[in-house]
Amino acid sequence: MKKVALVGLGFMGKMHYDVYSQRKDAKVYAIAEQDKRKLKGDWSSISGNIKGNKPAAVNLKGIKMVADYHELIGDKNIDWVDICLPTFMHKKVASDFLKAGHNVLVEKPVCPTLKDARELLSLKNKNKGTFMIAQCIRFWPGWNWAAEAIKKKKYGKVMHASFKRVSPPVLGWKSWFRDPNKSGGALLDLHIHDVDFIRWVFGKPQKILASGRKGKTGISHIYASYLYKGFTVCAEGGWDMPASYPFNMYFSIVCEKATLEYDLSKNPPFTVFLNGGKTIIPKIKTTTGWQEEIDYFISLIKGNKKQTFIKDREVLDTLAIIEKEKQSIITGKLKGF
Repeated sequence: MKKVALVGLGFMGKMHYDVYSQRKDAKVYAIAEQDKRKLKGDWSSISGNIKGNKPAAVNLKGIKMVADYHELIGDKNIDWVDICLPTFMHKKVASDFLKAGHNVLVEKPVCPTLKDARELLSLKNKNKGTFMIAQCIRFWPGWNWAAEAIKKKKYGKVMHASFKRVSPPVLGWKSWFRDPNKSGGALLDLHIHDVDFIRWVFGKPQKILASGRKGKTGISHIYASYLYKGFTVCAEGGWDMPASYPFNMYFSIVCEKATLEYDLSKNPPFTVFLNGGKTIIPKIKTTTGWQEEIDYFISLIKGNKKQTFIKDREVLDTLAIIEKEKQSIITGKLKGF
């Protein structure tokens, strides 16, 4: 039985906790969390942009509960550390565990800035522990199917594509999401899912043009166009929808022979529309990207392997694209690489 130390009990920390609770080969051994109520099992304050059963009282018997993550550093019982803290805390906390030789899984975005990400990845490469950034969309059923189909040109060349990811407002611990210096706004925290997927599947664009809504919470809504040789990809993202508006993620990828569509609001969410008029409902897993990414990471731990699926260069390129988008929004100008 593998043992994980979970650091941070916000919305994503709870999501990861739920995944581990369903597994037979891993369990939560320890939790580090500053909120005293959460340490005692009162998780009623946890909320996010995706609806689900709101936790109330959680039985934490047998789990090592600490308020300071430093108490877990060097604990030989821990097989890996799962960091689900606010983005601005990732670099410091991940660095502390990496320096101690721990395996580390850290939530996205890895860091608020490209500079911080470079420094953390450089440290990761100097230490023996397995390290992975939890880019769940790469693992999400339907999205991973589409990625493979596009890379293999299953339906011919891509003609054009569009993505959309929208959400009600989110607050988080001490409203940290609303501070652009800590979260990066919707541009970095929410929109990054689609930016990473686009870069991973289509490569780095030649030029970017973006516009967006700016306010006290940073850039809260984004419209971006990525110019490639022969086609264009567009992406919309934002978390300024009303509280009653359900979270949704969507793509439409138009190829020479078919259009691939994913719409979380539909059941089933993923469909392939063939040019001849027929439709295909691909058989995809009913799991989530969180389950799949953790499954992959655990397979690395069991095999004592380094992480190679999400390459350092890709991580840095994704953050570079985000920064180019921000510059384009501010200046209103086309940005190239």
